[in-house]
Amino acid sequence: MRENLLPADTVRAKAKDPSPTRRSFNWDWLIVLFAMVVLCHVATDGTWDFFPPAGNMEKFFDAQAQSLLEGRIDVPPDAIRDEAFVKDGKQSGYFGPTPALARIPLNLLMPWMYGRWNRLSMLLGSLAIMLSLILLFGRLERYLGVRGSIWRALRATLLLGVVLGSTNLFISTEAQVYQESIMWATALTLAHAVFLICYLMTPSGKWLGLACAAAFFAFLAKISSGAGALFSLLLLDLALIIPAVRFREYWGLPPDARGRRAILMVTGTLVASAALWAGLNYWKYGIVFTSQPIHMTLSPDPVRLRRTKGNPASLTNIPLNLSLYGSPGNIRFGQRFPWIFLMPPDPGVAKAFPYAHFDNIERYASLPATHPVLLLAALFATVLCFVAPTPRLKLFRAPLCGTLAAGFLILTWGYISYRYLDDALPWLAVGAAIAIAQVCLLDRKWVAPAVLAVLSMGTIYGIWANASFGILNKRYYVIPNSDIKRVAFSDFSDAVDRAGLRGALDYATQWRMYVPAAEMLQGSVSAGNVIYTPRPDVSLIWKDGPPAAIAQYRVTLPRDGVYEIAFLYASGEPRPVRMIVNGMALPHPILGEPTGGWYLAQERWGTAGLLRMQAGTQELTLTSEGKFPVIRMIRIVNKG
Repeated sequence: MRENLLPADTVRAKAKDPSPTRRSFNWDWLIVLFAMVVLCHVATDGTWDFFPPAGNMEKFFDAQAQSLLEGRIDVPPDAIRDEAFVKDGKQSGYFGPTPALARIPLNLLMPWMYGRWNRLSMLLGSLAIMLSLILLFGRLERYLGVRGSIWRALRATLLLGVVLGSTNLFISTEAQVYQESIMWATALTLAHAVFLICYLMTPSGKWLGLACAAAFFAFLAKISSGAGALFSLLLLDLALIIPAVRFREYWGLPPDARGRRAILMVTGTLVASAALWAGLNYWKYGIVFTSQPIHMTLSPDPVRLRRTKGNPASLTNIPLNLSLYGSPGNIRFGQRFPWIFLMPPDPGVAKAFPYAHFDNIERYASLPATHPVLLLAALFATVLCFVAPTPRLKLFRAPLCGTLAAGFLILTWGYISYRYLDDALPWLAVGAAIAIAQVCLLDRKWVAPAVLAVLSMGTIYGIWANASFGILNKRYYVIPNSDIKRVAFSDFSDAVDRAGLRGALDYATQWRMYVPAAEMLQGSVSAGNVIYTPRPDVSLIWKDGPPAAIAQYRVTLPRDGVYEIAFLYASGEPRPVRMIVNGMALPHPILGEPTGGWYLAQERWGTAGLLRMQAGTQELTLTSEGKFPVIRMIRIVNKG
């Protein structure tokens, strides 16, 4: 590795006033534009509606902002639902107030936008992550003197990998309070680490103030991520206070960084963060040292209380979580599109860890299985910064320790979920940025292109994995959601499984319409979701006996042509029905074949055949002598 011949202090001074160089094209902003377009599509589920009415668990921060304006901390029951903690009949949530603080001026200025800010907030969080990384890249260039086309390609690839090839893409598929809290905690923790690096390179009150503010608000967004940021500030505070020269040098503190003002700023941030956290806990729960007093939930579950031993946070959870989040084998591959899946929840995994405060488990995957290249790069940088004799790498130690601590704290939590891996993203991002910068300084010129190839493959894999996890979670596991889009995605998966790329192209080029069977123009059948499905966002129609039944629909076709009409149905016995199109009955009954049962797991498509139809409004009518099968969806596809 090429050693910088200048001492560390000279390098810092040089970073303040870099010599002018010929500027090359910067790909970073194209990556930002591309990533934001992708994330806008993902966050709005393809509708490009950034301000829809609040859905499930999407107006909590607006409600909390309103409560804070009124001098309260509790929120209305519909804003927190089953996540509520109850004290004196008042309900509050465990989510920190950082996103709510931004809602206060917004809701004062535009009260009609109440509950509509989640998607924009999530997108701004992703943008903040990218801007922090770009700032870090620029500081690394000036501090380490790294240049060249390979460096620019590496940083652009890493930027894409961090924002789209990681859990950031996964959590962007939902705008619920959980994801927004995680998003901003991650963004602020990363920003804090970058600001702290900037301060250690060129000490100034501006960078230190920004680092302290980011750590403070990260802690108030999510305790685990923010605690990591505060830990790095604690290390800095000790280095500022303790007079030992070697201790200061070990943490990369420059001589001109020491001062009473810096000590007061950092110490004040630490004290204010801890005091406000304790005060908020007492305000909400009447308890100081807690984050989630599960005995105060709406309906305290004695079994859950015993399972968690009264508190889901414990160091005894570390062995359990290491086995889940740390094993490279914790991911599933299959033959059905998109071929990569999260591990299914298995509450039995905790049986081997009787001392753990196990709470619950969702679908999950491990960090090595989903972020292998970022993880290796971050590990390389962390080890290098602590063992390499190069003085210039010492200043990265405190920021790396803080971001690593933020990721480590998820291991103490008894609730297992893939989204929690996002706490490790600041460490992965900072560590990988340092790693690629060091690679570009190696004398062996072939190493950097090889690393670029590996990083590119890792980014492609990360995008595939997290896009797959996100779309599967959005379509099948998030409740409530669009049943039309759920069924359409299943059709697309079937098309890919049957014919690969050709099937995907056929699906994409054929006009199609989905009509939920329960959305009748009129009918005499039963409709709802209380018998044959447990999902509140899936509605069905059926008829279990006489008299004769009817279900009428009205659809609009874009052009003349041949159309295939099919029905997604389930039936445990033969229940044929007749179909009438614009007053003309088909000569044969349809949907008479049993599917093996009455529920969603037994449903399949039954076709009414190909019909030549004209553009415009068409009326479809289903009739029977009495019994109807359970019908979920009508599909109309233009075949030419």
